[in-house]
Amino acid sequence: MTSAARWRTWVRMPRAAAMGASCGACLALSGCSASVAQHVDAARADVELDASTEGCEPLELGLCTITGTGQPCLGAFEEAGQFTVASDGALASLVTGPQGSQMIVLAARTRGIEPGDPERPASADNPVVEIVVLGQDGAEVSTYRGRAAFTVDPAGSDWLVQPEIFVVMDGSRPDAVEVHATLTDRNGALRCGSLALRMR
Repeated sequence: MTSAARWRTWVRMPRAAAMGASCGACLALSGCSASVAQHVDAARADVELDASTEGCEPLELGLCTITGTGQPCLGAFEEAGQFTVASDGALASLVTGPQGSQMIVLAARTRGIEPGDPERPASADNPVVEIVVLGQDGAEVSTYRGRAAFTVDPAGSDWLVQPEIFVVMDGSRPDAVEVHATLTDRNGALRCGSLALRMR
């Protein structure tokens, strides 16, 4: 199934009940720098994503790797993450942050949005990113909602990039997951994307 087809299937599914701040319903605070952690919002059960893909431009999901080493991001304060392209079926690491939370560290890039201000992580000008992670049985194993500023790709392309999105898992260790995400900027521009990952 293509990413677009998976997206259309997922947006017709009802959202699960609130998972609460104690589980995988928010950005992982376990290892993020303060500048990232400030923009956390718990996932909200009353938020329904628009089931229409009309006007939804691509949001490319990838993996966060450490600049210079290519190893998976761990959320350590001093590490610098980068966007790494990942195709459907790519192998992703379930990593353990400094506070013991197991998480997938994703990245995202897109074009043509208001990127927000990385110096003000909690700013209402920053895009809202919502993510749902589904296990092999289609059940939610993690949700995320937060404001995330994007920056110009340091590699020099015209992409706008958010290289570090820490998504805490609910304690399960699925062999494979599907990640579905939306981004809405301050002007209402919508981006959406999906990525199927094998887990290790």
